[in-house]
Amino acid sequence: MSIVKIAENENAVLKIMVDEDPQNPREWDTLGTMICFHRHYNLGDEHNYREPRDFLEELANEFIDSEKAATILKRKADEEFGQYYVTQDEEGKYVIDSESGYNPFYRYVYDTEQEAMDDLEAEKQYWIENYALQELEDEELMEIIEANAVILPLYLYDHSGITMSTQPFSCRWDSGQVGWIYVTHEDIVKEYGDLDIEKAKKVLEGEVETYDQYLTDDVYGFVLEDKNGDVIESIWGFYGMDYLEEELKYVLPKEYQDLINELEYV
Repeated sequence: MSIVKIAENENAVLKIMVDEDPQNPREWDTLGTMICFHRHYNLGDEHNYREPRDFLEELANEFIDSEKAATILKRKADEEFGQYYVTQDEEGKYVIDSESGYNPFYRYVYDTEQEAMDDLEAEKQYWIENYALQELEDEELMEIIEANAVILPLYLYDHSGITMSTQPFSCRWDSGQVGWIYVTHEDIVKEYGDLDIEKAKKVLEGEVETYDQYLTDDVYGFVLEDKNGDVIESIWGFYGMDYLEEELKYVLPKEYQDLINELEYV
C-alpha cells in the first residue's frame, strides 16, 4: 500500500496510506440520485436509460400533474394546434381547416360550430396527454423538472485520470457534461420535514465531492504500529485528507496524539 504521510517517535509509527479498496459512496444511503452517461466509464448510480433524453422525459413525466407541466404542455399544444380553425364549407357545414395545408381533420363534417370546436379541443387534450411531452425541447423538460426537484449538472474532466464536479471545467477538449444528480421536492420534505432547497443543494454538492474523492483515489486509512511492527490501531475509509486528519483527533489513542502534528508527506 502506498504511504502518503508518516510520523514517528520513540514509541510508535503512524502511517497515512491510500485506501486501495474504498467503498463506492454511491452504495451508501444517499439523498440524491446520480444519472450519468459515458462511453468508457460506468459512473454514478445504476440505470437503464439509453440516452439523456430518455432520462429527462421519464423524470419530467413524474411531474406531469404539476402546475409547471400544465403550463408548458398547454403552451406547446397551443403552438401545435394554433394552425387549425373552424370554418364553413360550401354546403354550410362546419369543418376544421388548417393554415399549413396539413389537415388531419379534413374528413370530419359537423352540424354546428360548437361540435367542431369541442372535437378540436378534445383532440388537443388527447395530444397533450399522449404526445406533448415527447415534443418538448430539452430546455422545456428541464423547466418542469427544476420546478419540482433540485437537479445539478455533472461534469467530468478526463485527462490522466478522471474528476467530477457540479461546475464545468475550463478545458473544453477533455471535459463535458456527463449527467445530473437530483432529488425531488417530495423526497426533500420526507427527509427534512420541510422543503429546504438550499440544504438539499448543499447535500447533493457534498455527495458529488465525496464521489469525486472516490474517483480520484483521495481516500485514506491509517496504520499505527509499535516499534516491533505490530499494529496498534488501523482504520480505513476516510474520504479526503482533511477529513482524515480531523478524525485522527478522535480515533487515535490519546497517548499517540502527538504524532498527528508530526505527520509529513513521504
